[in-house]
Amino acid sequence: MAIKANAPPWRRATVFGLGASGYSSACYLAQLGVAVSVQDSRERPPYRVALGREWPDVPVSCGEFNLSSLEAEDLAVVSPGIALSQPPVNTETFPVGLWESAEIRFNATGNVS
Repeated sequence: MAIKANAPPWRRATVFGLGASGYSSACYLAQLGVAVSVQDSRERPPYRVALGREWPDVPVSCGEFNLSSLEAEDLAVVSPGIALSQPPVNTETFPVGLWESAEIRFNATGNVS
């Protein structure tokens, strides 16, 4: 079985959370050519150094989430440790498409044939 990859449906994305799944999502999106940025509420997210080594051009913001930066984004990806029902990440009022990190690979590219 081969996977046929198409161009990703997004140009710009923000990943919320820089633990293991946020790191994986950010790397995956960057590999697809998506302009990705990362936000984490912690001052020292566990995968910040690793992301900086692998993708030094991916900006990382630490501290409070900045939702105003989402106005230019096509997609927001939320790590499992962030509740989708609580501010600042509230699925009912979020300004762009919002996915959990596990959904990215299934929705990013192509058809399985």
